[in-house]
Amino acid sequence: MSKINNPQMQRWEKFLGLFREKVARSSEDRPTVRYWRSTDLVGAINDIKKEHGQELVLSTFPAAKAALERLEKIGWIKLIPVVWRDAEERTGPQLYRVSLDERADSSIDALELLQGNRSDGIICYFGALRFYELTTQFPPFYHIARLRSGAPPIPENIPVEVKPPDPAKRLYNPLGTEVFTWGETKFYETRRYRSLIPGIQVRLISARSGLRITTLEQSILDTLSHPIHCGGDSVVFEAWEKALDRVDSDRLLSYLETIDSTDLWRRTAVMLKLTEIPTAGTRLAAAIEAKQKTLNDSSNIPEINLLPGYEFGQLDGSWRVRVP
Repeated sequence: MSKINNPQMQRWEKFLGLFREKVARSSEDRPTVRYWRSTDLVGAINDIKKEHGQELVLSTFPAAKAALERLEKIGWIKLIPVVWRDAEERTGPQLYRVSLDERADSSIDALELLQGNRSDGIICYFGALRFYELTTQFPPFYHIARLRSGAPPIPENIPVEVKPPDPAKRLYNPLGTEVFTWGETKFYETRRYRSLIPGIQVRLISARSGLRITTLEQSILDTLSHPIHCGGDSVVFEAWEKALDRVDSDRLLSYLETIDSTDLWRRTAVMLKLTEIPTAGTRLAAAIEAKQKTLNDSSNIPEINLLPGYEFGQLDGSWRVRVP
């Protein structure tokens, strides 16, 4: 190799070292550094160039997109073959696995893949149940949520005029906004009110791997509000039964008090009774007893189904909740 190229090679080796440091460790802001959107990688490369411009000699160092192509060529990053929802229209970011020069594990983790596409999102619903091993079912879809501020709307029993669908508009999908498909698995993005999802944590699995995900207690409460998103009634009952010895009753109580939904209190009380999760002598048991007394003192408590969207035949009279 001629001497004239040596300085360029030295700068590239310097950049590789800096890039390795940049993607070496996950954090609460970026739970996984193994999966990235191409736009985020370009931003990270530009940050390196900005912080170390003098050492890299920016006037001759490749642009961020060119550096990205070189990283792919040497095998440090690998394009993941996802199909975007708007594949024909989309010209935006791609998804990469940042493996550096590792050769050992080439498998792709579906939850991390979704987290890498939306680093500020929260893994929830079916994927969270799978993560906590609360279901034996393999999810055909996963959800990540973005938080929205403000107070959630109060349901009103006002008739809504039903209009014929507009063929020019995309059909409503009750699961949320489909973002991409990987293999046979669909990945969805949804919006959730901050006040209705108090149980969020960052689980760092390894130095480069982690997830921002709902806690176990939040995940089982979510099954009572969004059973379809969680895989359906069979998955919901399986999850509660598997959570039998793992539920932190104080944490569950804290979430119920924060969310402050009478219907969720009713559904939780009935599900605890059906699955026989032990709560005797706990603060949660006392709170449920007090809540039941308040409801008994009220009149015209409407019947609700244990799971929204499902019709059940029997009535738990103490809570006026219809159960299987």
